[in-house]
Amino acid sequence: MKACVLFALLVFLLGCTPQYEEFRPDEHLSSLELIDHGTLLLRDRQLEAAEAAFRVALQIEQNPNSYDGLGCIELLRGNFSKAEKLFFQAFEQDERYVAAIGNLALLYELTGNLQLAEAFYQRALLEDPENFRVRNNFAVFVKEHYGESSAVERSRKELLGAKALAAHPAIEENLKNF
Repeated sequence: MKACVLFALLVFLLGCTPQYEEFRPDEHLSSLELIDHGTLLLRDRQLEAAEAAFRVALQIEQNPNSYDGLGCIELLRGNFSKAEKLFFQAFEQDERYVAAIGNLALLYELTGNLQLAEAFYQRALLEDPENFRVRNNFAVFVKEHYGESSAVERSRKELLGAKALAAHPAIEENLKNF
């Protein structure tokens, strides 16, 4: 059970990590630079500091990235209803913001709403078929929840698609499980 939780957390973090630039605290920062900094803090599990960065970014400029980052923090804290609201706020800012759609899929998977999880994974991939993070998470979802051999093959194909899009250690690790 512990391994499944850790695995889900790894999959989750893969979905909540946008690209970033180096943090320069001595310069005037844009909201996107604060979001990048918050993302680094989130990866390091410095949740309070990450939350502060995302909140200040929101004060500078309303954008889906900040709401999504705050949602990731709440998801890691186990506050699923708060996370859901924040992911929907990101989605309301930009209905094509795939990270929020993918994170909602992950949230619904973690809370056991598999039908809604699959619908959100499908929507995220429809919006952005090149999103290797969502494709990786969806592949794991399929393998974990639809155990028949056709689902396992479908999952493997999704992972190979994710690998074709990006070389990432989590994708490689998931492929080893086949």
